[in-house]
Amino acid sequence: MANEIGIDPGSSTVNIRNYIKETIKKYHLPVGAHTHYGYFIIENEEELKEYKNSLQNRISEITEKIAYINALFYKYYEDFDLELTGEIFERGEEDSDMSDDEIL
Repeated sequence: MANEIGIDPGSSTVNIRNYIKETIKKYHLPVGAHTHYGYFIIENEEELKEYKNSLQNRISEITEKIAYINALFYKYYEDFDLELTGEIFERGEEDSDMSDDEIL
């Protein structure tokens, strides 16, 4: 895609990604990205569906990594006084009138 939009493919990867993002926004292009094959124009609903599934899989992988690193952190430091993020969010509205000092 770098050749198609007129930038040097030998340029920094970060510069290319930023330029492509700007181009997508400027021209409202339906562009997908593949880890191994780079950027591509989404040409039909099947490609759109596949790309959305790919993004959903990445979200799931990242969510699993977050849970894993969180568990490793607490195991490594064995600090049981700290609360897991999930527990904080699961408290609900019953604790919403607590001050920051009470929560911390």
